[in-house]
Amino acid sequence: MLLTPYGSDDLQILLKAFGKLGESILSGEITEEITDVNKKQLRLFKTKEACQMVKRSDTFLKNLEKTDPSFVPKKINGIRYYDLDLINRIRDKAGTRYIRPKHSTPIKIAISNFKGGVGKSGTSKSLADKLALKGLRILMVELDPQGTSSLFSGFNPELEVKADQTIKNALLENPKYVQKLVQKTYFPGIDIIPGNLSLTDVEIKLNDYREQMNKVKKLGFPDERLSHALEYIESDYDVIMFDCGPNLNILTLNAINAANALIIPVPPALPDLASFCTFCTTLNNHLENSGKIKTLEFFRVLITKHPKNRTADKISTMMIREFGSYIMQKYIVHSAEIELAASKFSSIYELAPNSKKSYKRAMESMDSVFNEIFEAMKIIWDNQESSFIPSSEETKELENV
Repeated sequence: MLLTPYGSDDLQILLKAFGKLGESILSGEITEEITDVNKKQLRLFKTKEACQMVKRSDTFLKNLEKTDPSFVPKKINGIRYYDLDLINRIRDKAGTRYIRPKHSTPIKIAISNFKGGVGKSGTSKSLADKLALKGLRILMVELDPQGTSSLFSGFNPELEVKADQTIKNALLENPKYVQKLVQKTYFPGIDIIPGNLSLTDVEIKLNDYREQMNKVKKLGFPDERLSHALEYIESDYDVIMFDCGPNLNILTLNAINAANALIIPVPPALPDLASFCTFCTTLNNHLENSGKIKTLEFFRVLITKHPKNRTADKISTMMIREFGSYIMQKYIVHSAEIELAASKFSSIYELAPNSKKSYKRAMESMDSVFNEIFEAMKIIWDNQESSFIPSSEETKELENV
């Protein structure tokens, strides 16, 4: 058959070449516009920003610097710059760092939806950054074979992440393996269990009924493996976040079963709203078939990529009216600044502040959403602390003290 210029006589060769080309682009080998993702560094903060983050005056910072040289910031052209590690140490010294109550548990958030392009990975990255900037300890768990969160965190999924560095073996072989998988990122306070295409193999094997039934006694049911694995490390974190793929596969079900919080990003457009409703129906069917009653500490639908036009306003108003308090009152706008940050594998929180209206608009949108979530977290943790009932052994220890 004679091919037109629109076809290919060997798709396999073409796809292989494109895959290699993609690796070269991401590694920075063939373009200066994309630097190697593993060279990412979090920006420094000027004195005004540091004061706002520490909740202390410039005078306080200067006096601290005089009494203890370890608190002296970097100086560039005579201007003082603080990194996040130093800001957190100052917070600890000043007593202004938020500490999760002793008898509370980590918030484990699944960010999920059927549809791609709704802002799952961007929301995960931005929320993680915001919470880390507040001084919390964050763990990102990559469950999307595309590895977007890994890219955001400074890891090139296909070049730098091996299969045994993903959550794979903790789900298929031994949950204790999870203790060896956590990696530091360039962003202080954020760790990650990275992922790549090898997660597709995990998906296939977890769906192999015959093989997995032989492992149920040792590892638990295939959709509960992540929950068991996290028991070995979750106490080290305040917030654990699962970035799920655009589907409701068994990895996503693992995330939802392990989570005590669920955020569903939905742009204010009818196709996205329809997909959201299908996602809810499908997830409900799964829970009904499993006979499980799922309890969440936090559940919200987050409107993302709001273009601020009449049609989107109408749809978002309808969503708030119909879904009530389960729709977050604040939303993330569609912004060139947010897109610019994403093109650099970053969030807007990593961009240097500027006076452009688009930047201020995007930052106000992000802050309003994530501050709302953080305040909810604090209420949840305070409630857990106040309702904590010590065991008999703990009561004896308190009496001895």
